[in-house]
Amino acid sequence: ATRVSARMLDGRVHHPGTDGDGWFDDRVLAMPVVLPPDEAAGRKNWKMWYYGRPGESWAKGNKAFLPTGVSGLAESPDGLKWTRVRGPLEGGAIMEPAEDVKAFDSVQIGVTDVHPRAESEGGGWVMHYLGGSSDPVNLGTVPGMPPLVGFKMSCGVATSSDTEGIQWERKETPVVAPGTAPAWDSNFASWPRVLPVDPSKPEGEWLLHYHALQPSDKEGAPPRWAAGVAVSDEKYCMGG
Repeated sequence: ATRVSARMLDGRVHHPGTDGDGWFDDRVLAMPVVLPPDEAAGRKNWKMWYYGRPGESWAKGNKAFLPTGVSGLAESPDGLKWTRVRGPLEGGAIMEPAEDVKAFDSVQIGVTDVHPRAESEGGGWVMHYLGGSSDPVNLGTVPGMPPLVGFKMSCGVATSSDTEGIQWERKETPVVAPGTAPAWDSNFASWPRVLPVDPSKPEGEWLLHYHALQPSDKEGAPPRWAAGVAVSDEKYCMGG
């Protein structure tokens, strides 16, 4: 059954245009964060949070060069056939860049991890996401290359109290921000994923893994990708 369903979409299960035009991901979508049904929690469908954008630009007219932009949600009865869930924002998105031009996530965002919260914790969801600011980044890899706007990314967190994970409230400050030059993560700190150090003790320490583009050590040399981790004594790495 899996092979037949996959062949119907040439191996794809979700892509731009499957629910018609006018959606937040008309141009591109990526980074699916998928959770299976949970009967004990009353969730009958598979859920997929992911990011995308409808055109060639990010917020505030900035040129896009990544598949990020805004975030949305889709659901499926079997994990193969997906239908978008219309959120409250433009194009049916559930989360978009902050309006404040000085915010760490004012240019582009993208969901990278989602965790359900138990009823004893108030229910709902915790989302970790990347957010790009208007601060320019000069990679210095190609002579004359202009600075990149939206590339100075940080790790953000948002929470949702509704059962579907459609309405979100973000924390205004990042959980992990880029380091100070010449630190290895001074260009950006992004694509966060979180998990407990000991799964049997979720109230203990948690880890937030992220990756960064390490600055060049000399002019004209390419930057290098690297991975890092932050440790939090707060569940879900909420950032205090």
